Amino acid sequence: MTENRGRKIRFIYGVVFAALTLVVGALFIAQAWSIYFSADSAPYTTKSISEHFSKIAIPVWLWIVALVGNIALAFVFPETEARPAPYIELNTTTAKLQRRVPETELREVRKDETYRFVLGAVSALLSAVSAVGCLVLLYDKSYTPWASSDFFTQHGGVADRLVRCTPWLLGAFIVCIVVTVLLENSKKRQIARLKTVIAENAKKGVKAEQKPQKPTLEERLYHKFPFLKSPKLIFGVRIGLCVAGIALFAFGIYNGGMTDVYEKAKNICTQCIGLG
Repeated sequence: MTENRGRKIRFIYGVVFAALTLVVGALFIAQAWSIYFSADSAPYTTKSISEHFSKIAIPVWLWIVALVGNIALAFVFPETEARPAPYIELNTTTAKLQRRVPETELREVRKDETYRFVLGAVSALLSAVSAVGCLVLLYDKSYTPWASSDFFTQHGGVADRLVRCTPWLLGAFIVCIVVTVLLENSKKRQIARLKTVIAENAKKGVKAEQKPQKPTLEERLYHKFPFLKSPKLIFGVRIGLCVAGIALFAFGIYNGGMTDVYEKAKNICTQCIGLG
């Protein structure tokens, strides 16, 4: 079986598994919602939870089987080569092509980099505005909840505030998606322009000298401090971190911190989330 066919099977299976995951998640939320609005005075009991979630046992077990199949699929149709992330590949290609273009002709091509910088700045500004809007809604106490249900009015109207934050969060999410697509298209346009410049120079008989690639910060650090690449140093740091982690665990158990963490976890599960 060819790699392309295996990749296609993995893609189709991944789409089906993602859809099944969304369905099961929606069913979990629906059952939790129905338990919350049940007529029982103490809805979150073992019996009530068992009765409600037994209704979705079949899709949950199907999801578990699909999860096992997803893991097995990685062994049946493994990736034969490590493929870099798309944005890394685009950045690497752009850097290689720029080294083959004369500096005088790079100014026009680098307009795309200015465009991406402005786009990133605008995206960051809109995200900050969204965050400020959410903070204002969460901490503003001079408002009337839009619903009279106990679910929206209890705990100072936290649920009502979160619902009001949804448009801000959704807007920020849409902005991030749009900006990501625009940035990728800009990089692709820049690569196309660089290839066009190189092809036109080749027709004219102008061949730019391959400019040396600037060393990265990591390469400069390793050059200046070669001992940082020492396997013994890396192994020693890992051992030191492991020992420090074990020591902190032991100290936390000794001073009673484990009991405090357990009490907080128990209170969150039984009082806030409503499990058990």
